[in-house]
Amino acid sequence: MHRLQEFTIGAIVPEWDKLMNHSRKDESELPMMTLLTIEALLWLHLGVELGAFPRRTGEDVSRFYYAPFFKWLDSYNRATEQARIGPPFLESASYLSLPEFARVLVRKGINQNLSLDDQPSGVGERNGMIAPFQSLLILYSLLRRDAAVRRFLYGIGFQSPDEWREQWSRACTAEDLFKAVESEEASPVAMVLAGYMRFCEYARNTNDVLDNIEGLGILDRPRFFEFKDRVRSMQAWRLNLSSGATAKRFEQVRERVSDMIARELTNLKLKDEVERAQRLLEKSLNLLFDLEPVTVQ
Repeated sequence: MHRLQEFTIGAIVPEWDKLMNHSRKDESELPMMTLLTIEALLWLHLGVELGAFPRRTGEDVSRFYYAPFFKWLDSYNRATEQARIGPPFLESASYLSLPEFARVLVRKGINQNLSLDDQPSGVGERNGMIAPFQSLLILYSLLRRDAAVRRFLYGIGFQSPDEWREQWSRACTAEDLFKAVESEEASPVAMVLAGYMRFCEYARNTNDVLDNIEGLGILDRPRFFEFKDRVRSMQAWRLNLSSGATAKRFEQVRERVSDMIARELTNLKLKDEVERAQRLLEKSLNLLFDLEPVTVQ
């Protein structure tokens, strides 16, 4: 199967279907679902620029799936504005956590003049980047399907304060956490904690691919940093720590996982491994998302 066809079926279609078939109980997840659909477009956009996806077919995919998406998004934005329970979606903090180039593409899409040639990263078409880009796509596709990661993202960035407090007060053992990591079937709080760990694993693997690109010299130094910045910025909305509520919840999750790991490793008489395990989790996200230290008031 051609890689673009595989990406379309595996990433774009599922996110679009979730939006079109969401039920009333899923209303609170609509902002996150919308951003996930936009993120899939950003991967398509980068793949076309690099030459990993054929340009003409990529434009066809964009027109077929994203023309109706942008019509829906325009209606959704108007509906949130009319509801007067918060800012319109296109003025919300979650949407504004997207990079400027992504917001430009969205505006062009709503105005029905989107082209995948707009807002390039500056890297350009690179045959040597096709295989590394495919590796990043595989990691992204696994992340996109991960139920625990979705629960983590929803919890720290989109869940209502009352629902978060109620969920966060529930007990969760290390056994619950590790069961969630392995099976993706557990209580909501265990899924949030497991999602954080799986997200750290994704960041670590993505950093490894980026390190490999740099080490092999596939791109010169300026182009490498442009590429790395594009990969990072496409996903930055997932950890929007400029939001005080998100930063506080993120720190709660990080501290709870860290404490649980410390207790378990200490009980197993592996005290020397505690700091290494905690540092490994934190370093992965810090490297990929260039996180600033989180200060919780």
